Amino acid sequence: MNGTDVIIKVNTGTDIAPVWVSVGKQQGAKLSEKVGYIDESSKDAMERAGSAGRYEGSLSLDALYVPSDTAFTYLKTSFRAGTKVQVEIEEAGTPTEKAMAVITQMDTEWPDQDSATISATFDLDGAWVALP
Repeated sequence: MNGTDVIIKVNTGTDIAPVWVSVGKQQGAKLSEKVGYIDESSKDAMERAGSAGRYEGSLSLDALYVPSDTAFTYLKTSFRAGTKVQVEIEEAGTPTEKAMAVITQMDTEWPDQDSATISATFDLDGAWVALP
């Protein structure tokens, strides 16, 4: 699949009446997931033993800076207010997963003689929900 076919959207509406809006001029996105390791080793064996621990996921997004973009404005307002947001991953026009998240970082860059950009990091509150 071409990365161009994957779009990140945010719900600017409500759970009851969602309004999914693409973050404008996206250039890249990255999903990171990990599970902690619970060490259950003991003196009885030399080998390490363990179980899966707490799951955590994060999503990062890079886009061109468009100050009038509805999704960007919503994210900026939510970030500054400390409000959770609902994000969705869409692949080839089909929504595949959604999750609640806390925006933990937002950066805006205005370099000389280059495109202005934004980046945002979302730490999941819970897990991804697969969409039918």
